[in-house]
Amino acid sequence: MNIVITNLSGNVGKTTLRKHLFGPLLAGSRQVSIEDMNDGDGPVSVELSAREFRQLAVELNTAEDDHHAVIDIGSSNLREALEHFRALRSTRELIDLWAIPCVPTIKQRNDTVSTIKLLADMGVPTSNIVVIPSQVADVRDVEATLKPLMDSAFEIGYRVCPTPVMFNDVFQMLKDRSANVFDIASNATDFRAEARRHRHDPGALEDIGRAMVARDLAADACKNLRAVFAQLELH
Repeated sequence: MNIVITNLSGNVGKTTLRKHLFGPLLAGSRQVSIEDMNDGDGPVSVELSAREFRQLAVELNTAEDDHHAVIDIGSSNLREALEHFRALRSTRELIDLWAIPCVPTIKQRNDTVSTIKLLADMGVPTSNIVVIPSQVADVRDVEATLKPLMDSAFEIGYRVCPTPVMFNDVFQMLKDRSANVFDIASNATDFRAEARRHRHDPGALEDIGRAMVARDLAADACKNLRAVFAQLELH
């Protein structure tokens, strides 16, 4: 399974999808980042410039069928990367899913449409393109702001994931950490016992309290992300 995550807009949740959704839920996946100054968070297996794309193509072309790669293309590198995909048809056809995160604002919605058109013009089957609503604070935002995307999806043939990635403070809390939300949610530490042990250390108590908050938020995010992943029906 090879997945490309991209959008002409920056700050739409590409890193969230790579680090917290596809990375953890595609077991053993290799995460690759084609760098973007506005994006890039957490460890990736490889970071490369678009100019180094051909070596990545070589590796994708010769990978085993059960190999998983999640490729995050930053907005500032998208057009150059797509030129490589356009020239390298064999590699392009190995991409099973083109995931386009989109936040519920007009500019990002328009950039999402432009991204879809770029992919379709390059020869990507629209059935392999899915828009994933991201950073959604209220489901009603999806219905109102992304309705034009949903309408055109029926005409053009791409998909809009019916379950959005909901806004959650935990993604920002983990921005500079290697851990993903599944790592944090699975932390089995008895924080209440830790709090009792450090009851005379205000600094430690603050850290423990924050860790408890992060674990609860992460658990909520995991539930949401699993629901998104299930809707994508990846095989």
